[in-house]
Amino acid sequence: MAEEKEKEKLSTLVAKRGYIKGTLTRIHKFVTDSHELSVVSSKSQLEAKLNHLVNTFTQYENLNCQISVLNQNDIEDFGKVEEIFYFSKAMLLDAIEKRNKNDSSSTPPPSTSSVNDRKLKLPAINIEIFDGKSCAKYVTFINLFNSLIDSDLKLDNIQKLHYLRTYLKDEAFNIISELPLTQTSYLEALKLLKERYYNRHKIINEHVSLLLDLPTLGRGSNVRDFVSQIKQTLAALKNLNINVESWDPILTIILLRKLDGFTSRAFQLEREIGKEPTVAELLAFLEKRALAAENSPATASNWKPASRLAVNIAVQGSSCKKCAPAIYSDDEHTAAEPALVPAIEAAVVSAAEPAIVPAAAEPIAAA
Repeated sequence: MAEEKEKEKLSTLVAKRGYIKGTLTRIHKFVTDSHELSVVSSKSQLEAKLNHLVNTFTQYENLNCQISVLNQNDIEDFGKVEEIFYFSKAMLLDAIEKRNKNDSSSTPPPSTSSVNDRKLKLPAINIEIFDGKSCAKYVTFINLFNSLIDSDLKLDNIQKLHYLRTYLKDEAFNIISELPLTQTSYLEALKLLKERYYNRHKIINEHVSLLLDLPTLGRGSNVRDFVSQIKQTLAALKNLNINVESWDPILTIILLRKLDGFTSRAFQLEREIGKEPTVAELLAFLEKRALAAENSPATASNWKPASRLAVNIAVQGSSCKKCAPAIYSDDEHTAAEPALVPAIEAAVVSAAEPAIVPAAAEPIAAA
């Protein structure tokens, strides 16, 4: 009998906790709606929401304690609900602070934006989501994140952690997904990401591999993209304090092998003889060729040489059956009929030049 009462009590407590969690979820949805939070709601409404949030979370904690006593194997994800609570509380406090500033100054300067306005614009920042597949991309990602979000002193660590989680996915997100949404977790998250992805040797290896794996620059290739990829990779290596200038003897050979034969020979003809070629000279040469192609008339690329003139000559008494219908430039046929060579030359000349008509032609005598 006592066991049935405990089960009934446990069932009631779990049902209450489910309703409480629903309330916390609705408040969280409210604070993530920037329009509702910054425009529609008044200061008194925001304060009421905040009080309700705190009271609801207190009830949630009390219910968890009671349920834990009755069921030690409870699988409730308390950490996730705690994250929702802290984030919602921080957003409500910031919105209330904005209302206080607006009330204290009815005519703020046009160029001055409130703290919350800046925060609400942050999700629109175009930071490429980092998935953890490339250590080289981590450097670009974390530098941009630090510049736009981490360096903003008006954001607290809970909000910074929220944005950091927003710009991570797959393996990178899994590394910090279990951290609670608290002030100290943000610095711990940055530390975990750096330990995992800031592998200097692997980053350098990825950049060098990009240079080695560049596609061959052939007909129809985009020279601008080719040059841009090389410059970006070398700049990234310089940022890692790599002396790429000393790589010129090796790197020029690697890059020249990526060019088609015509472009490679053109560079050799243009460079200064007696001096070792440099990567900078090669890139400048390619950029000049790209500019020349861009500035050339569109019709230039459609130009084709005139087709060869085909001449058929009927030669009386030819002993070569193959040459009877036409005279070819085949050595065997020409050697067989050496007397035909003058006739061929005369035919080509007469076909290439217009006939000259005498001013007064003599009448032809009848036979």
